[in-house]
Amino acid sequence: AGKGYTKVRESMSFFRFAVCVGILAATMISYNLAWVLASEAMPLAVLNGLFQTSVGTTYLASVFLLRGESFSPRKTAGAGLGVLGALVISHAGGASAGQLLGFAYAGLAILGNTLYQVLFKKWFGQAADADVAVLFLASISAANLLAGAPALAVWGPGPVADVKGVAITAVLAYVVQGMWVAITAVL
Repeated sequence: AGKGYTKVRESMSFFRFAVCVGILAATMISYNLAWVLASEAMPLAVLNGLFQTSVGTTYLASVFLLRGESFSPRKTAGAGLGVLGALVISHAGGASAGQLLGFAYAGLAILGNTLYQVLFKKWFGQAADADVAVLFLASISAANLLAGAPALAVWGPGPVADVKGVAITAVLAYVVQGMWVAITAVL
């Protein structure tokens, strides 16, 4: 991870790096939580179809929010039609009140994923290579451990933890992330 930090340090301070990783970790946790909550309120096939529109929303957001991202009428039309098509298909059978809540959570998941992708490209795109990826992944794993494990311990099993075994999955994820941080620290 040392080479990665050397490359990142050329473009930002350690404090800024830590803040960026913290923001991206919180964004990742949030959009994954929104996806899990949406999965309880709507069929997974519809949710996955909707979530795939994040590719189009990420492109559109990149064009408007990132300098140097080129505008292409063909790509924009393709992204727009993809989003529109997923929305039409997902609404084809009508929606119950519970599914409307699922659509709201799915929308939050899509926006969160879009924000994550655009911010990552803005902050780390210029230095993205294998060394930076190792540093970033170890750092975001550590941030998830620091933020997620205490939250899980404080809140314990609850409405969110009961969703499809999230509590067990989260504990396993923290163990794997802890091992990833340890391995990358040694390397």
